[in-house]
Parts: sequence; structure tokens; C-alpha cells
Amino acid sequence: GDFRLPYTVGDRLYVRETFYETDKLSRFGIVDGVPTTAVFRADLPESEWRFAKWTPPIHMPRVYSRITLTVEAVKVERLQDITFEDTVAEGVQCATCEAMGKSACFNRGCFASYESFKTLWQSLNAKRAPWGSNPWVAAITFTTHKCNINQLTMEERQ
Repeated sequence: GDFRLPYTVGDRLYVRETFYETDKLSRFGIVDGVPTTAVFRADLPESEWRFAKWTPPIHMPRVYSRITLTVEAVKVERLQDITFEDTVAEGVQCATCEAMGKSACFNRGCFASYESFKTLWQSLNAKRAPWGSNPWVAAITFTTHKCNINQLTMEERQ
């Protein structure tokens, strides 16, 4: 079958977060491009999570976005061709590095980080695309901007 790339260089994506609206009737206050009526679970300690009726990220409107990603590169490869360094870029560390609280391999990755990535992949994708099937994947590199997606677009036009 054909492999369709999910994104191309230059695409802008907004990160969706778990949130709640403090007042759905007044969306007038804006701080850093985000309406002040949005409260994000990531900003609160876990002890305060139970006090709000959280809305799942899938339902977060674009106007509430505060993190924008710009796609810089897209590389198509087989899953098992991921490099040690790429496993670290994916946010995976081996158990030794986690226990030390720092990267023993200086963020270059190692066989252990590769195995940790493999375990994570299996835990998330075992039914749909197991590690052993070695599916084609798109490795996406992006730049992070801490602003609303609409704000970034306006700034780039100026």
C-alpha cells in the first residue's frame, strides 16, 4: 500500500491539552494570545485536579492553543531503523539513566535506550503495529513555539 505522510515541511500544528473553561460566557481576556478563561491541567499540581471538570485534549479549541509546532523535516523509515540518538530525541531513557537522573551516554542513546523505546512502542502499538512487523513510520522533526497558533501566523506575516 501507499504510505501517506501525515505532515509536510512548513505545516503548523497546535498542541492540544487537557483544560477547563472557568467562564464560557466571557472570552475577552487574552494573555499571550490565549483566552484567560482556559485553565490547563498541566499548570496545576495533581492535588488540585479533582476540583475541575476537565475537557479532554481532543476537544480543545484552536483559540486556546499556547504551544505551536512547525514541521522542519519529515523522514520515512522502518521502525526498527531508529538510531540510538533518535530514541533519546523521542524522550526515552534507559533505566540506568533514569535512576541516575542524567544521561550516562550524553544524550547519544545506547542499546538500553533502544530497548526501552522498543518496550514503549509495544505497550502503545502491540495490536495495531507490533514491533516485529517493522512498519514504515514518519519521523517528524519540529520547532516548538510558545504561543497561540494564530499569533505565530500573524507574527510571521509581519
